Amino acid sequence: MTIPFTLDYVIDKAIQPQATGLQRALNALAGVQLSAKEARQTLPYIQDHKWYVSEQLGRDVGWRVAVIDYFENIDRPRGDSRTRMIKDKFSRWAKHLGGIYLSHQDSKAQAGGS
Repeated sequence: MTIPFTLDYVIDKAIQPQATGLQRALNALAGVQLSAKEARQTLPYIQDHKWYVSEQLGRDVGWRVAVIDYFENIDRPRGDSRTRMIKDKFSRWAKHLGGIYLSHQDSKAQAGGS
């Protein structure tokens, strides 16, 4: 009988931090990747959001709707903000480099025209 994995794999799995139930639930419901600490910190905000949305609609919206709505409209996942930050940085660099290029072209034209 062969063992399909090595002892290193078992050791790595044993010492690897395991996801908490709350973390797994929020990650599964909203499709986000939160650490255990982030999940604990976010839960009270989601509970408040669930209550607020339920009050506004006059019915219980349920956890799935509350979690998805919270991450879609209130607290965007960190990946989105990181992507936005990178795009903004590239945009600023492109404008800066475009300005350098245009001033270089302008100085070449002035030097060639004199």
